[in-house]
Amino acid sequence: MRNQHNCSVTWTSNDGFRWIIRCVLVDKVLAGQSRTLAKLYARDGRPSIPPERLLRALLLQAFYSVRSERLLIEQLDHNLLFRWFVGLSADDPVCLLQEP
Repeated sequence: MRNQHNCSVTWTSNDGFRWIIRCVLVDKVLAGQSRTLAKLYARDGRPSIPPERLLRALLLQAFYSVRSERLLIEQLDHNLLFRWFVGLSADDPVCLLQEP
């Protein structure tokens, strides 16, 4: 049985922990910090990566003990759970944390 919640995330009963982490904890904390994080966006030049996305990636690195940024990029490239949590679609390029 599938349930729909106000965070527009569809989940099964097995996905409850993921939903709690993303929708309840992380989304509320980041929403409370949106004004502070908005100041971090670049006004000129190339578009910046949203700080919320970077923070989500760093949370995954801590939660799953990913040892380096390079391994985190690999996980984001292959792991749909990681992509979903960070806010990337299956087709989005993984350019987080990569040097130009």
